[in-house]
Amino acid sequence: MALMDKCPFCMGTVPANTPVCEHCNLGIATGTCYACKKLNAPGAQVCAFCGGKYLVGVEPGFVPIVKEKPAPVVQRGIHANRPPEFPELAPALREELTAKLAEQAPQPEESEAEETSCETEESEDEAQETPAETAAEEPVTPPPAEAPPPAKAVLPKIYEKISEELDPENGLPLEVRCLNDYSEMTMIRAGAFVMGSPDEEGNPDEHPRREIWLEAYYMDRRQVTAGQFRKFCTLMRRDMPAQPPWSTDKHPVVNVSWYEAAAYCEWAGKFLPTEAQWEKAARAGSDTKFSTGAGEKGLGDYAWYSANSNQRAHPAGEKKPNKFGFYDMPGNALEWCQDGYDETFYEHGTDKDPRGTESAIVLVCRGGAWNLDASNLRCARRGCRQPNDRTDNLGFRCVSATLNPLNAPSAEPPAQDAESEEETGCEGSEE
Repeated sequence: MALMDKCPFCMGTVPANTPVCEHCNLGIATGTCYACKKLNAPGAQVCAFCGGKYLVGVEPGFVPIVKEKPAPVVQRGIHANRPPEFPELAPALREELTAKLAEQAPQPEESEAEETSCETEESEDEAQETPAETAAEEPVTPPPAEAPPPAKAVLPKIYEKISEELDPENGLPLEVRCLNDYSEMTMIRAGAFVMGSPDEEGNPDEHPRREIWLEAYYMDRRQVTAGQFRKFCTLMRRDMPAQPPWSTDKHPVVNVSWYEAAAYCEWAGKFLPTEAQWEKAARAGSDTKFSTGAGEKGLGDYAWYSANSNQRAHPAGEKKPNKFGFYDMPGNALEWCQDGYDETFYEHGTDKDPRGTESAIVLVCRGGAWNLDASNLRCARRGCRQPNDRTDNLGFRCVSATLNPLNAPSAEPPAQDAESEEETGCEGSEE
């Protein structure tokens, strides 16, 4: 370890247990004296030339004997060539060595001239370096910080991609399969759409028509089937709701309450769609009364309803999908939504990812059904039901957010009295 606190050459700090100065990074070899740079024996306890005051020790536990001697004086200027004194030697030998060193030393005048010229050169160098140093010391304005790149979403492990096409905004595949219930899902990209009906059509609760912005989300391409719901009930040890006589495992599940639908979504790692999410998927880029156009022509190619259903639902996905790839959006079975129903919601709701009131005692259902006429298949039509309602024309499908999942309302039923259930209704609830 170093036997001094300061480096004798630059007066920088000498760290403990290392013979290196932190300031000038001067390293001294084992057994070398810091002050006179003389190499001593590695085991020497003192320096033979300076008395050991600046000796570097290398052995563990080594404590050198430090003599009480003043620190050596560094000779500078005109006295730099003064012969050294040797107090330990005999007077005669000391005088002889002093005389020999004096003869070998250069003349003071020459040394003074050299020193003067060196000082002049140094001052010139300093004068030349001054502008550069001044420029270097001027504060430099850092460039403006670049905005971080947008965060890329990560596909959860419960999904697998079934298409190589990716969304350029979030880097996720446009089509995936949920491994919990093996449903195929299609992404609806982030963006705006027009929600509601024009002033001259629709019901009062569909006004005013407004532009809504939604973040990207996935939605089931087909309605949840009776077979999928039966698997959920078996795994969760729940009772399977009774299905109509015409139902098979490929038909949409019906006779399910809002709570049962929400529980299925939670089990599958998904949730019920908001009204806005459902309508954007149903419109599939259109702003007309039906996703197929303003009139009823061609509606039967995309929906099962009273005019072609033979008074029963049909297996999910038999009709043509809309332009976004979703089957049975306008018909076959009504679909539960996440939102509580509010007749005036369009007047005061937010324009970005809106959600209905959580204090409502009735909940939204959307779409048409096998026993409803064409007027009920409009994209903007709103319906509502009591959360405990179970009917043979009411089912659901699920959605999943790609970046920031919405918090679905609790699947626990709120306390409500029978009187309020009987009195509550809404315009779009015809069956």
